[in-house]
Amino acid sequence: MDPRYHLPHSAPGEVDLVDTIEQLAILEACLWHIHEGVAASSPFTSFFCREYWGTSASQAQLSLDKLILNEPLKAYVQMACLLESLSLGVVSHQCTRCASDTTGRLREWLCNLVGNIRGNCLALLSLVRQQWICAGSAAELHNGQHCPANLDFNILSVTRHFRQLCGEAEHVSALNEHNSALWSMLCQLRKPNILMVSSSSEGGPLVEHRLTDGSDASDVLLSMVADTALSISSPMNSFSVREVRGMMLNNLRFSPMSHANPSCPVHAPDPYHRFGSCDFATAGPVISFEPLPPIFTDLSQCPRLPTADPSIYTLVLDLDETLVHHSVVNGSSYVGFRPGAQDFLRCMSSMGWELVIYTAATQNYADACIDMVDPMRVINHRLYRQHALSWGPVFLKDLSRLGRDLSRTLIIDNIQENFMLQPNNGIHIFTWLEDPNDTALIDLIPVLRELITSGSTVPATLEKYTDQMPAWAGWKNGVVRAGAGAGFELGGVVDANAGNVSKEILSVN
Repeated sequence: MDPRYHLPHSAPGEVDLVDTIEQLAILEACLWHIHEGVAASSPFTSFFCREYWGTSASQAQLSLDKLILNEPLKAYVQMACLLESLSLGVVSHQCTRCASDTTGRLREWLCNLVGNIRGNCLALLSLVRQQWICAGSAAELHNGQHCPANLDFNILSVTRHFRQLCGEAEHVSALNEHNSALWSMLCQLRKPNILMVSSSSEGGPLVEHRLTDGSDASDVLLSMVADTALSISSPMNSFSVREVRGMMLNNLRFSPMSHANPSCPVHAPDPYHRFGSCDFATAGPVISFEPLPPIFTDLSQCPRLPTADPSIYTLVLDLDETLVHHSVVNGSSYVGFRPGAQDFLRCMSSMGWELVIYTAATQNYADACIDMVDPMRVINHRLYRQHALSWGPVFLKDLSRLGRDLSRTLIIDNIQENFMLQPNNGIHIFTWLEDPNDTALIDLIPVLRELITSGSTVPATLEKYTDQMPAWAGWKNGVVRAGAGAGFELGGVVDANAGNVSKEILSVN
């Protein structure tokens, strides 16, 4: 096996900087969605707040709190973590109200709050990356099974999900700026039932706007946040990062909405398993959220697949544009199967491959597609967007978290960046849309059969056929071949609501 897969873990008790970088990437993506939701008065904002608290997005601060840093940088990082929990606690309790706010002043205040949290997140991501580089990126291995140097920060930079700061002074300055703004805004909550909102970020006339009407139990949380914000300004009365995060969780009670019974908007059965469900309060005011399929992951919950025979070979398959293609015809959603897709799945299963669908699509849409392309149920496991790592616009599929021997694990995906963490374990297949003459899946069968019969490792076999692999994977001159669009094989109708939610609101990749 490639020796890079056997570099040592971080020592016990030390912070895994790569884990922290990945947590911060998830946090940034979640904050972006929350900010966009608040700005647009979206009814989905509460869903993204629930995603924040239940996933690795809110766990980044626990890792940051363990970093060994010099003063005053350590103090600024800790303050940023404390203010993040307090601010997101307020946003979570106000997001449903904000969706119906007509004046827009509450929305403006919450946007500024989330914007400053995201500003801190970008500064912290830059700080941890700088520490990681200084420590020697090649020597620190996430999960002991991939080379973290493969993380492409250019993807984050070009999409404005990363901001490179230089030196400790720049990081301190950025954190101080955002911390000061957040602290000042949270302290305004001490005014009974009144939120003082500035008309502009530079100052100006203050306008009184009621945050609550005084009868809502969430007043207790707002008062608690204000008192805590004042308290953490004094080192003698400071709270720990874990304590404040726990305090917020103890006052957050999320429940999915029920559209079947509008008169009872909460306490509906949740159609999905969600991370962090046991961490929330069971009493107190309810924060209702749209029960959309989960998006963000909890990196601490791995391996994700059940234990299996260590000698097994695992074939990980992407879904959209690898096995199927979704389209809308006359207002109806359809899924077309790549030529030979069903025969390919049955063939791989009969050879002894463990089959895993690993898609960046959301669970509702993905399940509908998989059920159609796999009527014989030969696929062993399904992994969705909430099992992938959010990396700006990309959802990375980290094979090291599956609990399988990487030397016997292969991924086939039409987006090469999806398996950037294990490039020696992937086949980059040509994107399939509607070409009825495509033969990529069939052409790959011989090499996949050889892997099983020879007992060779995946990286060694892929290296052996480096020159032939592009042609086998459908890259014939790198252009769509003649006949595309004709003879489109329709796999069946997809639930229109499921397809629309997945592809438009949640932007499936």
